[in-house]
Amino acid sequence: DDFGADGAAAAKAAAAGASLEMPAPGLASARRILDAVEAGEIDMEDVYARAQDILDMADAALSKENRPALEKEAHAALAARVAEECMMLLRNEDSTLPLKPGTRIALIGDMAKTPRYQGSGSSQVNPTSLETTLDVISDFPLEVVGYEPGYERLGTDNEELKTRAVELAKKAELVLAYIGLDELSESEGLDRSHMRLPRVQVELIDALAEAGARIVVVLSAGSAVETQWADKTAAIVHQSLSGQAGASAALRILTGLANPSGRLAETYPLKYEDVPSSAWYPATSSKSYYREGPFVGYRYTTSTSSKVAFPFGFGLSYSSFDYSELEITDKGVRFTVTNTSEVPGSDVPQLYLRAPGGVLSPARELKGFTKIHLDGGESQSVEIPFDEYTFRHFDTASKQWVKESGEW
Repeated sequence: DDFGADGAAAAKAAAAGASLEMPAPGLASARRILDAVEAGEIDMEDVYARAQDILDMADAALSKENRPALEKEAHAALAARVAEECMMLLRNEDSTLPLKPGTRIALIGDMAKTPRYQGSGSSQVNPTSLETTLDVISDFPLEVVGYEPGYERLGTDNEELKTRAVELAKKAELVLAYIGLDELSESEGLDRSHMRLPRVQVELIDALAEAGARIVVVLSAGSAVETQWADKTAAIVHQSLSGQAGASAALRILTGLANPSGRLAETYPLKYEDVPSSAWYPATSSKSYYREGPFVGYRYTTSTSSKVAFPFGFGLSYSSFDYSELEITDKGVRFTVTNTSEVPGSDVPQLYLRAPGGVLSPARELKGFTKIHLDGGESQSVEIPFDEYTFRHFDTASKQWVKESGEW
């Protein structure tokens, strides 16, 4: 019992001002708090105050009658723009993308019909509308020869679905394969035991590749996955969990109506065993141990020169960019970015620093970034400033933030 037999932790939290415990703890903490009141360890007035906090919050919330009208069309347009800006192009062999108008495609994958567009648990919201690829693809200049789900959504073997998908692929120039993590593969309520996609989806990609299909994957996942299947694809668009308007946003990128500019916020390892925490996750007891220190994600892989599938901060574009004229001042770094292509696009310059080395720290740490849009051939001066966090680290001996001297 991590709260202690007398419920001291729950009682101290209530006395300190904590009025809400999540998720859905039942009445265990409430009983502990009442026991602490009877034992004289917490004043009943503190309990009343915490209850009043919740009543005050409920009273301050707008009632249904007084709630302003939701501008549904404007919200949908905003959702589409955000999704479009965030999607990442991870692979584009032989400039497969953007797709040329009239390309004959086979639409394959259950997620094209039932999108995985949001998380599970307390992150779930009710969308004002929800696009599916199957519904909106007719709005784009592609010739769709047909649709097949290709796999059971929750991973049940179904050889017939795979066979029908392969047969459909033979009628097309290219396959758009919608795959990803389903609702049972990742959630806030569990630690994943591996980083693989559902087996039936990987087997579908294998079967399509063996049949000679040219495959463009549209990937949906709220966290990093293994991508051993990537070399069997011509291109990969990662839409993450793209919200209610993600279907049209992905198709705009696939057809070149939009230029991808998203960047990975996680390192994608070659396999889960390459992750330093893999030896003790998922947790097998009531405690989860964090033993990596600061060596998480790219901070680990860059420090150990580990090979990865896709690095943190990665993302391709239909444009090409060149960096030049780097200047470093006491206030930050300044440099010029040039769009060396004829295609308008956005770039995301990133600033990484290496510490002098007197203190144990990662080989490289992100200290700033920005996003800029450039027309074809356009150049722009970019500045990424230093701030109060750039050079500091927490010294456990003196229990304060300090700046390490030396060459950064």
